[in-house]
Amino acid sequence: MRFRIKGQVSGGKNNMGVTKTGIHYPKKKFVEWRTQAEWQLKKQIKAMPDFETITEPSDAVIHYVSGDLRRRDCTAIMDALFHVLERMNIVKDDTFIGGRGKQLLYTNDYDKKNPYIEIIFGGKDER
Repeated sequence: MRFRIKGQVSGGKNNMGVTKTGIHYPKKKFVEWRTQAEWQLKKQIKAMPDFETITEPSDAVIHYVSGDLRRRDCTAIMDALFHVLERMNIVKDDTFIGGRGKQLLYTNDYDKKNPYIEIIFGGKDER
């Protein structure tokens, strides 16, 4: 199973704010990215007649292609992706992505005109 989210990923953990009363909230940039990502994933799920939520640990390959050469925090990128996959019920629990003896491969590249992030479940790198 393969999903691709087009556009520059906005890492979640670095895009949180805190009010004076201590309440945490996502910043606008992250909310916009998350909304767009969820919309793209919803379209992809609808196109999969045999789609089933992942309910156990699975191997996964993540291809992250940024739209600029800025340094990125790998864990923030994966955190944002994992939470969106869980929110969209693609995985029951984001700990299943590469969890409990399964492999997780992460690659990073650059394409100014075509940034995206892709996740392939089952661990087959078929780019």
